[in-house]
Amino acid sequence: MSSITWKREIMPRKMPVSAGIAAIQWSIRKFEGAKSCSLRKHGVKIVDACLQDGDSSEEFFGPDHCPLCIRFRSSVQFKCDGCPLERARGGVLCYQKGTSKVSPYHAALGLDGAKKNVGPMLRLLREAEKMLCGESRRRRQGD
Repeated sequence: MSSITWKREIMPRKMPVSAGIAAIQWSIRKFEGAKSCSLRKHGVKIVDACLQDGDSSEEFFGPDHCPLCIRFRSSVQFKCDGCPLERARGGVLCYQKGTSKVSPYHAALGLDGAKKNVGPMLRLLREAEKMLCGESRRRRQGD
């Protein structure tokens, strides 16, 4: 098992170019794959935002590998205006602490001394998915 088998199982499709529900679902799948049981199964680990397999390392969890960051992140200001994750958190970005001790993103990757826990990031992604599905349903109904 290796990073190749991890990517084949967890991320069989390329990152979507849209920033809608497909992007959220792709990200949920990626962070489900960041759970310890999945990493152990494939003999890989996450260090910083990189998927590591022995001596090889590939950034896979950074902003350049997130369809939402690619769509909403400003290169001038480190802001993500309109990102569904920001909206689901009431204007707080996924990498900001807000009222928590650690941000969902930092917790998921164990950054800045945080204990690795993908739960907050997965909850945030699912909340954003639920929000977008509701908005889509209301648009179809003409509300």
